[in-house]
Amino acid sequence: MIKRLKYHEIDFEKYTECLENAAQRKYSATKQFLDLSSDKKWELLIYNDYEAVMPVPYVFKSKIKIVHNPMLCQQLGIFSREDNVEINEEFLNFLEKNYLIRIYTFNEFNHFKTSLNSKKTISFFLITTKRFTLNILRKEKENLDLMKKL
Repeated sequence: MIKRLKYHEIDFEKYTECLENAAQRKYSATKQFLDLSSDKKWELLIYNDYEAVMPVPYVFKSKIKIVHNPMLCQQLGIFSREDNVEINEEFLNFLEKNYLIRIYTFNEFNHFKTSLNSKKTISFFLITTKRFTLNILRKEKENLDLMKKL
């Protein structure tokens, strides 16, 4: 069962232990990195008693909480002793049902049954909701237009 924890509810000892024993180790999932890069604006999804964890960073736009990976954070995703497609699907379903997602980057070791709405880039996948896809494409076009002017 997936449970959502706000920052102040997280047992950081259990979280760190889960990360240290995870098959999908990433520095970007550590408390220190997430605290610095997201200004402590992140929550945690846990499976059972920290058997698997998924950090969820967010930003506020017009007072709306939106999942968005912090700068310099290429990959997050699900961390556990071994990758489990069934558990990953539970996390993905929970994330999509309970959050407004702009960009969330799963790590390369997370596998799913479901085909993700993703855009492959050089080193990671960007998971975006349909609602924000047009905004992202528009911003990319604006950035390209600016680069052409330089």
